[in-house]
Amino acid sequence: MTDVPESAGPSLIDKAHLSGLILPARVRQSWLDHCDLDLLDPQGRVLAKGRLYQTESLCANDPRLLHDIDAYGKGKVLAAVYVNNQRQQDGDPLWYVHERWGRCNPWPDLTLDGDSVVSGTVVRRVMSAERPEPAGYIIQLDTQDALHRAVRVGTEPAEVQQPDIEAFLPINEIPWADGGLASQPKRPDARRLGIEIGDRIRALVLEVQQPPKNPRVSLVRLINHQDATSDRAFEHCETLARWRFRRLLGGVTASPVPDAAVPLFSADERPYAGRRLLLVDDDEPASASQSELLGRMGAEVHRILVHGGGFGQAVAELMAALAEAPFDLVLVDNHLPGRGLGRVLIRQVCERLDGTGGARLILLSANAAKGGGDLDVPTLKVEGITGLVHRPMSHRTLQRLLAGEEVWDLTEPFVHTAASQSRDAIPAITTPDQVLAAIAAQPGVQFAVLLRARHRLASADLIGFGKLPFTQRNYDEVLEQTSLGLLLSGRITALPIGSDDPGNGLLRIAWNDAGHWQVLQLGKARWVFGVGLTKGVAFEHCLPLWHFALTAALEAQDWRDAARHSSAFIQLGLAHQGLTHEIFNLQDEFGSRLGILRRHLDRLRPEGKLSAEERQRVDDALRKLIIVKEQILEFAKGQLRAEAFRHREVFLPDAISTVRRIVEVQCQEAQVALHVAPPPPLALPLPNAALVLPLVNLIVNAAKHQRRRENRRIELLFDVAEEDDRQWLIADVRDNGFGLDQTTLERLFEPGYSSADALDQRHGIGLWLSYQLVAEAGGTLRLAENWRGVGACFQVRLPINLG
Repeated sequence: MTDVPESAGPSLIDKAHLSGLILPARVRQSWLDHCDLDLLDPQGRVLAKGRLYQTESLCANDPRLLHDIDAYGKGKVLAAVYVNNQRQQDGDPLWYVHERWGRCNPWPDLTLDGDSVVSGTVVRRVMSAERPEPAGYIIQLDTQDALHRAVRVGTEPAEVQQPDIEAFLPINEIPWADGGLASQPKRPDARRLGIEIGDRIRALVLEVQQPPKNPRVSLVRLINHQDATSDRAFEHCETLARWRFRRLLGGVTASPVPDAAVPLFSADERPYAGRRLLLVDDDEPASASQSELLGRMGAEVHRILVHGGGFGQAVAELMAALAEAPFDLVLVDNHLPGRGLGRVLIRQVCERLDGTGGARLILLSANAAKGGGDLDVPTLKVEGITGLVHRPMSHRTLQRLLAGEEVWDLTEPFVHTAASQSRDAIPAITTPDQVLAAIAAQPGVQFAVLLRARHRLASADLIGFGKLPFTQRNYDEVLEQTSLGLLLSGRITALPIGSDDPGNGLLRIAWNDAGHWQVLQLGKARWVFGVGLTKGVAFEHCLPLWHFALTAALEAQDWRDAARHSSAFIQLGLAHQGLTHEIFNLQDEFGSRLGILRRHLDRLRPEGKLSAEERQRVDDALRKLIIVKEQILEFAKGQLRAEAFRHREVFLPDAISTVRRIVEVQCQEAQVALHVAPPPPLALPLPNAALVLPLVNLIVNAAKHQRRRENRRIELLFDVAEEDDRQWLIADVRDNGFGLDQTTLERLFEPGYSSADALDQRHGIGLWLSYQLVAEAGGTLRLAENWRGVGACFQVRLPINLG
């Protein structure tokens, strides 16, 4: 970026047709995230006025604002900008430009066609000139993602990255809000699916247009394509999942093979079938848990439990077991009732038996590197030990040992600690409303506002006192015309407003007054505090006190909300417990009363005391009563079943069968097709609720929020991942609904928040509770994918080990 000298030569450029040209430009004025330009001809003469936003500049990813970057200061010359399109500002033409396209023009060699599937972020609306609604949306493609192609099994990545361009999504290529894909619904007041700035979009290319028009893309056509290929796509994912599990369990090599040649597993297979293992431990729960896990996966497991003062008896039991029958592996805890006694046990047994008859004795410990003095490999081998591993032991380690490999782990083990946060309780002395009211009542203060840092507000997200500069109704207008969006996105933390800032007039009362807007961070929640003041009022010394008071009030409110929701869940659990305890006692009485009612009806009918219409009503009521009775009974049985399996180790095929049995009714009622890939025959050392409850909640939520009219689908897929020598089970719950909007994303795991349409279905507990349960089990729950109009995918990751 260098200065361009002025020239007196004539300009040959048509000032009315600048679109598509690459010109130099000089900065006239630099604002926070954009600058106003003078577009220049090659001779340095001013052709027209232009505007460059930081998102289209060479510094789009710079954490600094454009205003703070020297290269965009007043008078600086930008060597080349691409002139995109023209708008009007105060009756004068204003050309919007793109600096990255000036450096590298992507349009001549555009790699898009009718089979291209693009993805990106909605960056702005294009308003209709005929009606007060958007004509469509502009989507900035994500250059970090590969371009996708529409194929017979859905979509697949292409070999090229997405170009650095924008695409136009017309309003008529968006599905209707009620889930319809037709060109025109029957209802005259029907609206299209609501799209917000910041939404992630995936769409099929409809038409490739050259600038200043952008390529047109279609959500509707992508949805129809995915519906037509959904069954083939699911079969493809299922095959890949089975193949990956075969790799984990040692079934096939890592090299790719044709789908037809992939050996599949069945739920009846067990990865450790035919293996005989002997566990020696002093911890009864740990030994029982590991024995159950291995037994569920096909191993024949024997246990020797070492009690305090019974070390000599343990030596005798181990010698007898080794003499009686061969074992593939003997796993001995290194810290039997005393530190390092496992090593002593193995040494004494080997000395007395003069060998172990071919059995391999493995020293097993949660911290083997610190137990029993010097643990060098040659010394351990002399003592008869053939391996040293840490707990929790992975499947990969056990498979290596069973294959005859030596495993010697003398490093510090990985220790998983649940992230716990402790905060001092703040007395609920006051509320945010009271603090704001006190601020607004001070002399010289015109208003005090507190709003959640979101692009779309609910009624409870805006709290204000005094003469407010805006309301929830015109919040969208404020975001588009002021710098408030920079606070919401985290680009800035404070926005002082003075009389020399005409661009933020909507954030104060009068032009000559002042204002101040500040971000307040409270845990995961972000709030924006705004205050308006009369001209000349000094307020800087008050800000620290106001911020502290508001933060304390918000934190106290946050704790009260969490306590209320936790209490509600506990009460709900107690109610369920009481119901399951009493329901079977009431079953006989309920049935007998139904029998009495039937006998009365039988006696009444021959005497003709009830009309046909009355008898029909009684019959309908009786049928409903029977249905309700059966539903309550089935619910109680399910509750008792869940309670019985709450603390047991999870065998994945059984757990997924339980999940499927629980959610099938809800899916049928919602007319949603549920597709479940076969899970691997793995046992996991975690509470049943940590897997079953989150998956049930995710599937039920997906069914409850499915707004598609047809081809409603939910898929439950499985995969494995290995990171830092740790193995993870991945369970994906994928739906083809309309995805989550920005408002829901910002409050996704908040307790008490729900986006359900029906008021009686707004609980806001399930997702929050599922998140807590998965975290306590050492895993994670996250939103892995979210495409507005196309669907979402929640992912549960849980550790795979042998306890």
